[in-house]
Amino acid sequence: MQACVNLREAGVDNPMFWGWNITGNWFLQALMWSQDKPTVQDADFQLDTDEGLTALNTMQNIFRGCEMQNLEWKAALASFSAGDLGMMYWSTSAVGAVERAMGDFTLVTAEFPGIEASGPMGLPAGGNSAMLVSTSDDPAELEAAWAWLKFITSGEGAADVARTTGYMPPNQAANEIILADFYADNPAKATAVRQLPLLREWQAYPGDNGLAATQVIYDGLEGIVTGEFDDMEELQEELTEEVQDLLPSGS
Repeated sequence: MQACVNLREAGVDNPMFWGWNITGNWFLQALMWSQDKPTVQDADFQLDTDEGLTALNTMQNIFRGCEMQNLEWKAALASFSAGDLGMMYWSTSAVGAVERAMGDFTLVTAEFPGIEASGPMGLPAGGNSAMLVSTSDDPAELEAAWAWLKFITSGEGAADVARTTGYMPPNQAANEIILADFYADNPAKATAVRQLPLLREWQAYPGDNGLAATQVIYDGLEGIVTGEFDDMEELQEELTEEVQDLLPSGS
């Protein structure tokens, strides 16, 4: 919180955007894994634990302590790139976009801080996937698509993604050999690679209602930002009940 105070004293009206609204409740999972706790275990939602309450309290302390505005992602990116936003917590995939649009300031990235001073015990993986789905009967089209998939998942292809976005390549050769000099010259895009040892599974909510569960949590977290929810124990109980009802039982 002191960083937000210092930024306000320096004339920054909006010191921080902490992306609670990132896809799939990533930041909730990050706060849970930071404490070495999965968000979902089998079909049990783990928010009704001490770690879950700590995650919610941490969010409330950050949002309220920094008087954070409830920005949509693109608005936050534009504000940060213009130099009007002091700190932004978001996916590493945004680093390239910020670098291409940023004003006259120095961009510095840092590891996800976690909750304890010692840092996080784990972090959820994230990113994208590539699939070949086609209704074409043309062998040339299918071969071209397959060649493209093989390239973007190769060392060179993954390295190109890292160079342009900031995503961490899922390829050891890309990280340790192909991009060694690139990371030395572009330290803002090297941060994610340093956290590779912390990666844990990215979790989806099981059953047919997984997207509905994600939305329930999304709405609850937004309520912390907007001030709709003040009692984190009450919110913990409410979210646990609603999400657990959406998950399959007996699995």
